[in-house]
Amino acid sequence: AKAVGPSIARANDQKAHECVHTQTWCEARKFGYVDDIPRELVEALQAGTCVAMVGAGLSVPAKMPGFEALLRTVATAAGLQLRLPENGSYDDLDSVQFQLAKELGKEKMCTIMRSKLYLHPPLPEAMQAVLEPFCRLPFASIVSWNWDNILDPVYSLVPNNASGFSSVLAARAVPSANYEPSSVPLVKMQGSLDNVASVYLTREDYERRDADDFLRRLFETRTVLAIGMSLRSGGVGDQRRAGARHYAIVNDVTPDRRQQLLE
Repeated sequence: AKAVGPSIARANDQKAHECVHTQTWCEARKFGYVDDIPRELVEALQAGTCVAMVGAGLSVPAKMPGFEALLRTVATAAGLQLRLPENGSYDDLDSVQFQLAKELGKEKMCTIMRSKLYLHPPLPEAMQAVLEPFCRLPFASIVSWNWDNILDPVYSLVPNNASGFSSVLAARAVPSANYEPSSVPLVKMQGSLDNVASVYLTREDYERRDADDFLRRLFETRTVLAIGMSLRSGGVGDQRRAGARHYAIVNDVTPDRRQQLLE
């Protein structure tokens, strides 16, 4: 994977200047800008009990919009004026999403989102460079909060209901040279834009969703690696959960934020 750039606090450091030009994790590690891979995480991958929980950050190399940008894109495509709260929480952004869904209707909003989020092969080179190593990691299952279709052709899509949740919880990878991601369950928590009935967009959709028990059991019984997840207030990754220690790949974290996450 590409190395992240240096933090602002160390931007004037000579090593930081050199780190900007590094390309790989190994090179960046020399300068202390990425952590060692935790032994417990490696062991979970080897045991076949690690679950990837992915957010919009995974799709950035494909130039996919983040949450705020997606809301703006949908509003623009529909010819609507949109006011987004500055540095808003997920609760704030959810309220904007609910309002858009109410004004546009669920089916129309899904159509617009599909036109903006669905890619056809070949994927952009930058996305392929991320996707190839990601798909080689022996995850037991994939839990995605994204609406895009980048992972859909690679993994085995299961419904975002009790049946699909059971498949995710029962899955266990068998790490080997023959590891085959096409047999690994992928649940899209927000639903598939190909099936409007499965998509969660309105306030009523979220009120009827019953995923709390699934997420609790997931964190209690599996080691979760969050990739591309924003850990801002209100997000699923912001919550403290019981179970094993869980991990996240997070870009440009300040020392204070790092300590907060570890606690």
